Amino acid sequence: MLWNWNTRFAEMDSLRRQMDALFEQAHHAFAGTSGSFPPVNIYDQPQSVQILAELPGVPRDALDISFVEGGLTLKGERQPPAAVQSEDKVVALRQERRLGRFEKTIQIPVDIDPEGIQARLQAGVLVIDLPKSEKARTRQITVN
Repeated sequence: MLWNWNTRFAEMDSLRRQMDALFEQAHHAFAGTSGSFPPVNIYDQPQSVQILAELPGVPRDALDISFVEGGLTLKGERQPPAAVQSEDKVVALRQERRLGRFEKTIQIPVDIDPEGIQARLQAGVLVIDLPKSEKARTRQITVN
């Protein structure tokens, strides 16, 4: 029996692509709404909690931020670049940037004053300042 190496490698490559797709689907199924995008850093400061979320390519008007019962939810959508959208027959040779809708909920472990929450988008980084409620703020205690 003769082996055609090109056919065997094509079959292996097809199997690899199918397995990649299967693992990607499983990842999204188990990730739930907290997902891995956007990546965030959370900082606990004496007077507030600050969240930094990396959102390159997401415009302000595509963001929806809400805070309910200790949970901060980030929703939005990242579209492909305009240059790619305008082409009829674009084939992605490699696509590592996640596109489409996202939703992530972060539980905040301290009491927050929801009236003072502020958010700003700077160079693709969303910065959210969550002021702590008066009872949750750090106080310096003097020893007599």
